[in-house]
Amino acid sequence: MATRIIIPTYNERENILSLIAELLAAAPNGTRILVVDDQSPDGTAELVREFAAKEPRVALMTRSGPRGFRAAYQDALARVLADGTDEFVITIDADFSHNPRYIPALIRAAEGADLVVGSRYVRGGRIENWSIGRRLLSWGGNWYVRTITGLPLADCTSGFSCMRTEFLRRVPFADVRANGYAWWFTLRMMFWRRGARMAEVPITFTERRLGTSKISRSIISEGLVEPWRIRLLPEGSNASLARWFLAPARWKSPLPWILLVAVLLRLPAIGYGFPLFLVNDEPAFIYGALKMLEERTLIPALHAESFRAVLNYPPLLSYFYLLVIAPALAVHFVLAGFPQLAAWRDMLALDPTFLWWAGRLANLGLSIILIALVARMTQAVSGSRRAGWFAAAFLALSFYHIQLSHVVRHWMPAALLLYLAWYASFGIGTSDRWRPYILTGVFAGLATAVNTSAAIALIPGLFAHYLFGCESWRTRIRSVRPLAMVGIAVLMVGMTILLYPYGFTRGEGGETVGGDLGRRFGILAGKGMGEWLAFLGGYAGLLLRYELPLLAAAVVGAAILWRRKASFVIPAVVVAVAYISFLYAFFNAIPRALVFIVPVLAILAGAGLDALLQLVSTRVFVMRRGITAMSLLAVFGFPLVLALRYDMLAIRTETRLMARDWIAEYISAGEKIVGDTPYLRLINTPDGIRALEAADAAGVRAADRALLRHSSDAYPSPAYEFLNLHFIARGKPERDARDAAFFRERGYRYLVVEYNYRDQSDLEPETRSLISELKLVQRFSPYPAGAEFDQAIELSGEIAGVPIRELWRMERFGSIVDIYAL
Repeated sequence: MATRIIIPTYNERENILSLIAELLAAAPNGTRILVVDDQSPDGTAELVREFAAKEPRVALMTRSGPRGFRAAYQDALARVLADGTDEFVITIDADFSHNPRYIPALIRAAEGADLVVGSRYVRGGRIENWSIGRRLLSWGGNWYVRTITGLPLADCTSGFSCMRTEFLRRVPFADVRANGYAWWFTLRMMFWRRGARMAEVPITFTERRLGTSKISRSIISEGLVEPWRIRLLPEGSNASLARWFLAPARWKSPLPWILLVAVLLRLPAIGYGFPLFLVNDEPAFIYGALKMLEERTLIPALHAESFRAVLNYPPLLSYFYLLVIAPALAVHFVLAGFPQLAAWRDMLALDPTFLWWAGRLANLGLSIILIALVARMTQAVSGSRRAGWFAAAFLALSFYHIQLSHVVRHWMPAALLLYLAWYASFGIGTSDRWRPYILTGVFAGLATAVNTSAAIALIPGLFAHYLFGCESWRTRIRSVRPLAMVGIAVLMVGMTILLYPYGFTRGEGGETVGGDLGRRFGILAGKGMGEWLAFLGGYAGLLLRYELPLLAAAVVGAAILWRRKASFVIPAVVVAVAYISFLYAFFNAIPRALVFIVPVLAILAGAGLDALLQLVSTRVFVMRRGITAMSLLAVFGFPLVLALRYDMLAIRTETRLMARDWIAEYISAGEKIVGDTPYLRLINTPDGIRALEAADAAGVRAADRALLRHSSDAYPSPAYEFLNLHFIARGKPERDARDAAFFRERGYRYLVVEYNYRDQSDLEPETRSLISELKLVQRFSPYPAGAEFDQAIELSGEIAGVPIRELWRMERFGSIVDIYAL
């Protein structure tokens, strides 16, 4: 059977003749070779031309048009089809990464398929001589392409393939605009969409023998963008994704605009604090995911002691962020220039900002999905699309929602899962189907495993079944479906406990799940009705302070929906009260916890605002556009201004970063500095790290150990001999020292502290004693000099728990940082 092998070349003089010889020996009779050279300056074409003059089975095609992988293949395939004598066409790289011995297997598989791929990722496939970073990049890229496009191939980017020319004639390969690896999965999508029979043959892929790899940042960038072009744009379209996104037809609904505004309001603060890590909770999830990679396990319970050092939450979110940071790690490895593995790990230890960015962007994506889900839920509840748009706008501008949309915390993922469970429960009671019960149980179980207080996710489903079901009372009570729903949720939580029990014992003193639960139930004895009502009132006050338009519209919406949609309003009220009561009984007042309640308030508010506008337009006067716009401005103006003020503060340099920059400018490198700084970090000298290790070996961080491995000529600058008392345990002489003379005698010249309260009550007594006798050199405060304040505000704290006027009195976020002379 006639077969043509296409080999594109560019500077492959070292490989090409050896490859041709092996191909001719391995390929069956009737096989010819076409070398497509792209004006190689190393003389590849001349070498092949001389060989082809002696071997009739080899031909050379030199190109004079635009260079590039895509153009070379398009010209070569067009020539093969024009000849019309070949049944199969095989593509292979010129660098020996594809072994010619697989040619017969590809042709045999093509007898029953239209496209056969030499695959590294099916059973029997292997990769040799690749670093772990290159493996992650390739595996992550193929997973990314499959996820977005749906292409049913394990290896979407392999350049080793065999195509039946009869089917190739039906494929408009000349329309492919992608280059590099994206050429392959774009071409294969064209085959798949036309019903091609596809198969994969396992191969062993080996890194090139000679020459240099041609992978580049542009190829990686194209690989990230092109799958979305395939998914969203018509085949053969030359339009960019930006043009598709901005097409007028796509923006007839306000919802995309609302989601875009939501993204823009959340992006400014997404880089807050970097390269320092200033938001609590974030390290647990990211470091938990990294620890899974380090220990090569998905079951933290098997390495409990190792994980306890980094992960004090259930592991479910770490699994999610593992999926997020694995591709990010691969991209970082490539952008770093494929360094040695040990050097790369040190690089990440010193500055894992790249991973934090990936985690925060993922969390932002979850927040946008929640806004879109709330719009859909509102439309289902009210029967009005406009109500859904209003609900989305309320949530997009919510101060609580914005705060938690751009940080790697558990609140936003748990909130999304909670409302997915609620949305799934809409199908309960309307029929005898099992599906809504199962989905509600699954989402409620996942939500509870992320945040235990999200167990309220089961309430809407139980109400829908027992109070608002279409069956008789007797049938509803006897039904096992709600029991199965609860059982599924409990089972999922139980599985999470087995995966990592310590994640559920993060309460103070909890060493076991049982011990933690016992402690929490024990505190119920001191609770009372009056205190509970005050607790509820405190949360109502928080909503009045920061979410007044949302709360007012929600009250109106609840009153309007009460008669015709009590099946939603009653569970909504119960969920809100039960949730805050749960916090009162087992936890404490956490303002950011309102993020669980804000979405349901947005649903009620959207329905309420829609009903009010409809009432006014039909009964009072005909609403004009100007009046409608003024009404919406009155409702959404305040939260929009508040959100913009928040963003303005978040993008200003944080106080600890200002202090770090000041130290670098005014204190000579190598000086000895002592500090009590939970978040502020300085580059430590080797002597400083050894001094910290001598004081308390447990206080040495991973970044410190990475610094010790740096050679003197590559050591970061400026570096200081920095002794951070925050990482030294009580009972050690350095931690318990109350006299500054202790440090003066050891050569320390400066003392740096950070705190949040004006009275310094959050500093350790020993630290307060140290600074009482010292001269203040410089202070960095969020407030203007001389301003009166009680508490500094930082994004790791409870911003929504302070008076709203503070956002206009302060200049930036951050703790107070004082620098004293010793």
